[in-house]
Amino acid sequence: MTNFVNIETEESRLESIAWHRNCHAALENALGKCHAADAHPLTVLSDDCIMNIHYLEKSHNWNFNFEGGGWNSIFAKSKEEAIAKAIAEYNEDPIDQRYHSKENGGAAIPLTRVSVKSFRLATEKDTAALMNSFY
Repeated sequence: MTNFVNIETEESRLESIAWHRNCHAALENALGKCHAADAHPLTVLSDDCIMNIHYLEKSHNWNFNFEGGGWNSIFAKSKEEAIAKAIAEYNEDPIDQRYHSKENGGAAIPLTRVSVKSFRLATEKDTAALMNSFY
């Protein structure tokens, strides 16, 4: 069985859930028709489908960088959703730049912009490396 788990876009995430549900239903149907001695491999595959469905239905932690440096993380079910949430939360409008201008006593820092290409599923190793930048 192919492990079809795709959380890049919301559409692919939903397709992955549907695929695993269909596989699970087919395996459960087959389990009802097979001899007990032959059931173990089908049970393992069926349980695998359920585990993947649970994985696909939950939110995941996504790490990302800002264009001018720095990083953050955000929870979302798909990469597409993570990008949209991060942009909505962290990208500054040009109007916000006035608060950073030298005329207003600011340091004239650049606008905060999320680097869309930098989004990745947070792993323990990646997050630990990012956290090292604080020490």
